[in-house]
Amino acid sequence: MNPNEKRTQTKSRGWLWKIPLGIAVLLLIVLAVAILSINTIAHKQINRAMKDMLTEGGQLEAIDIGLLAGRVELNGLTVNPPKDHGTDPLLSIGNLVLDVVPTSLLSDVIVVEEVTLKGMSLNLVRDKQGRLGLDKLVKAEKPAAEKPDAAAKETTLPVIQMNKIRLEDGSLTVRDSALTGKPMVFPLKDIQLQVDQLRLFDENKGGDPAAVSVSFQLKQPGKLPAAHFGTVARVGPVGRGIPACNVHARMIGLKLATLGALIPPATRTALGGGGLDSGMALA
Repeated sequence: MNPNEKRTQTKSRGWLWKIPLGIAVLLLIVLAVAILSINTIAHKQINRAMKDMLTEGGQLEAIDIGLLAGRVELNGLTVNPPKDHGTDPLLSIGNLVLDVVPTSLLSDVIVVEEVTLKGMSLNLVRDKQGRLGLDKLVKAEKPAAEKPDAAAKETTLPVIQMNKIRLEDGSLTVRDSALTGKPMVFPLKDIQLQVDQLRLFDENKGGDPAAVSVSFQLKQPGKLPAAHFGTVARVGPVGRGIPACNVHARMIGLKLATLGALIPPATRTALGGGGLDSGMALA
């Protein structure tokens, strides 16, 4: 063999290994760009969806999606209230983290490892006609033309296994004008919620029950101390109908003056007290 031809073949083979390496590097660059862009795309699409679907819109400050880890984190989510239903945001969430087992997305049971909400605030306003702000939250959809040959199909939702749900430092304010004609405000503060092993859209009623615990404080008017509420429960799988449950609840320190015109002074005198402590068991 000619020495020059041998050197040419050796030189050609030396370039062969660089071709797959170059393709791999190119794919990594494309993947990195896609991962970096997905947060921007999702952020724009969520804000656009809230603007298109909600009557007064809303805003999401930031989103961080970790595809490989199965994590989604939202920061600064705000849903604006409908007109004539207050000025405070209907819903605001400081931070929401969702952890999902990525491989479960391809199975019949989607496993959510944990959902954590911090600094969630919900403001519900009910006017004198009994209309709740939630009724006007979503824009009315235009009726779609019905197709005579289209058969109605029942969609089957996948079972969702919620291993843990935690709500920290939540608040709920209810302003109701339908009860007495005058606005009555019930601000619930320091809401703590924890749910373990909850199964949603599960028709198997023989599954293990979930453990639920809820506690919060009711801020009362004037110098009245806050009332305390606490609940623990065992809840069966949630499918169609009401799930089986076993609930124990305790309320301490509710002052009847907080209920205003619902319990007039004469009734309080007849009851012989100005406050209420109670317990409840439901199965």
